[in-house]
Amino acid sequence: MLTRPLLVMVLLLTGCVAVRPALSSAAVAASLSASGLPVSDVRVFTAADDPNKLLGRPNQYIGKVSWKDLREPDDDATIEVFPDTATLKARTTYTETISKSAGMFAQYIVPNEQRLALMRLPHRLTPDDAEAYKAWFAAL
Repeated sequence: MLTRPLLVMVLLLTGCVAVRPALSSAAVAASLSASGLPVSDVRVFTAADDPNKLLGRPNQYIGKVSWKDLREPDDDATIEVFPDTATLKARTTYTETISKSAGMFAQYIVPNEQRLALMRLPHRLTPDDAEAYKAWFAAL
């Protein structure tokens, strides 16, 4: 019987690396709701109700979920899912530029390249609160 590290090495050497399935908005919402984090109003958007009118449009995200943290219920947090790394990186750069432009636009911006997703959290969350979301997001 192969140990886990040996199995991983065999898979890497043979090119048989397991690929994680594409991340869906429904999967994000379900994981977030079950995370134990203080979330409410978890919402999965469609192309018809996305307030930014970007969902599914060319060179934009293909999935979007928003929620409220119970400690800062006036601001939404979001996760956007992208079709490829280039689109994720472009959106990350865009949101970082806006976030740095003025204090009122500041937010935590957390890309997850492995899952082709971008999480944005309200700047009013404490760094420790944001770290809890970052840990959950990294394990998604």
